[in-house]
Amino acid sequence: MEDLKLIQILWDYMRMNYKIKHSDCIMGLGTEDTNVANIAVELYLNGYANKLIFSGGLGKVTYKLWNETEAEKFAKIAIENGVPSKDIYLEKESTNTGDNFRFSKRLIENEKLDSKVTS
Repeated sequence: MEDLKLIQILWDYMRMNYKIKHSDCIMGLGTEDTNVANIAVELYLNGYANKLIFSGGLGKVTYKLWNETEAEKFAKIAIENGVPSKDIYLEKESTNTGDNFRFSKRLIENEKLDSKVTS
């Protein structure tokens, strides 16, 4: 019984109960799990942001699975589900989480996305 109490404490902590609110963009980090793209699309279509950034090249798992980058795969899913391509930005070089953020920061700066924020 003590184990269940400890598991519940951990679960409650990790769940965090954050309220979702409108943001400048939704960022989907690359992985072999395409549900990341599906959730990003759902959030976009429900009005939580006006832009999507998909970040991911071919990682240590996906290079064996796909002939396109994780970002490109996720963008296709988004477009197939109604997201206009003009609202999707791709970072296609990263192969790990640190690079996802470093290279996406560079993308945001190069595309001047911080000056294109609209509510």
